Amino acid sequence: MNGESVVTDDGVEMRLAANGGRSVCAKNPGMFCRELKALELEDGDSMVRIAGSFDALSAKVRSACRIFVMGIYSLGPVKNNRESRRVAFNKMCRDYCASHADQFTFVDFDTIVPPKYLIDGMHFSRQGYFEIAQFILNAAHMSGPALAMKPLETNAA
Repeated sequence: MNGESVVTDDGVEMRLAANGGRSVCAKNPGMFCRELKALELEDGDSMVRIAGSFDALSAKVRSACRIFVMGIYSLGPVKNNRESRRVAFNKMCRDYCASHADQFTFVDFDTIVPPKYLIDGMHFSRQGYFEIAQFILNAAHMSGPALAMKPLETNAA
């Protein structure tokens, strides 16, 4: 939910990454200011739009396709008191996936990746990403060599 929501002159809404909007504006401020107008959205409005994007995605893919929705890791350090936003976003995504479980799976980093695998406050170690991959492969009902890989380190405490 960080970033900037914008709308084009012809009504197309999009979300720019937190640093993406500044980058676009810096490279071509005339076009950015002329073509894109900022949308001021409350968190609740953003979440409604995100859920709407999930609906749109579902309508565009085959019903047999599994869609994975990635949560936000909330067990690490949080800047600017955003913990409540992370928790609210995860809850919205978790609830959406639960109510559309035939097609959507929530990838809950908080339950998949232990805090010891967070290496810089934002990224996971190789083992952390391995844990996420294992979860997704298992949820996708994959079998064979991909699941037979040995973990990079043991999970024993």
